[in-house]
Amino acid sequence: MSYNVDNIKILEGELWIAVADADVIKEEMQGDCPEGFFLDDYNRSYCLEEPNDDGFMKIKVLLFHGEWSGYSHDRYFAKILSVLHGTAKIMEIWEGGDTVEMYTLIDGKKTDIVKY
Repeated sequence: MSYNVDNIKILEGELWIAVADADVIKEEMQGDCPEGFFLDDYNRSYCLEEPNDDGFMKIKVLLFHGEWSGYSHDRYFAKILSVLHGTAKIMEIWEGGDTVEMYTLIDGKKTDIVKY
């Protein structure tokens, strides 16, 4: 039985992703995306604002959960975080709340990491 992500929340702050970076990640993850993924076509309008004039999309919901999310998290999530711009406090809740990790993300770098 796999161990998956229940929810990832932006508690405060703002994050942005370049359209070009989103396209590269989506291509690299083809076939490995979790059930709920903020870059897939089905969820994109719910999770992301339209690109601004500089080619960046504001992330409204950092959707990454469900089937296949544990595998995808291990392989890709650090890379996804590394291309995000802005500052935000983030909480990751793993299956059944067994593990909760909170951290601050500043221009792709995790700081102030606390695990429960």
